[in-house]
Amino acid sequence: LFLSCVLTFQITGNRLVAFFMALEVSATYTGSFGVVFYYDAIALALVALLLLKQVPWYLRSVIVFAAAFTDERGFLASLFAIPFFATFSKTEGSRFPRLINRDVIGIVAGMALYFIVRLWLQYRVGLSSTFEGLGLEIFVQHIRFWHAGTWFALEGGWLFVFFAVLSLLLRKQFLRLAVFLIPIV
Repeated sequence: LFLSCVLTFQITGNRLVAFFMALEVSATYTGSFGVVFYYDAIALALVALLLLKQVPWYLRSVIVFAAAFTDERGFLASLFAIPFFATFSKTEGSRFPRLINRDVIGIVAGMALYFIVRLWLQYRVGLSSTFEGLGLEIFVQHIRFWHAGTWFALEGGWLFVFFAVLSLLLRKQFLRLAVFLIPIV
């Protein structure tokens, strides 16, 4: 909750928006972490830490690696960091963002390292993950729950997503809009 508040303040510079974002995060799925599993909370806290300005680019690799090994959803949530850093980093004298920069490379390197270590653990040491509960049949069985799953993923937080999309459209920041919507979809 604290990291989401600090991160929102760093992005917006507005304490009221940061307060309401922390309130939103506490009211959604994250609010149940106190009684459910802590792995999700740790992985998502690492992803929030990943997005803070003060973190050096080379530590972003370590944070992504740690988030992915804590919980695979940490790996997926780290995907949101790529458009964040790809669209907010600008070179001096340029009005366009540098899509490939040290932060993006650090994040991708952490993801690659995660896959390499997972494969090494599987083939060299014999530790393997089951793929039970995965596959096309399970996917098709769960289609009827997409509407509820989509809503409960962010609950009222979809209002923030809606206003972010509207803001980007009004400011004609189509590249940032596309890079924002791709991981959501």
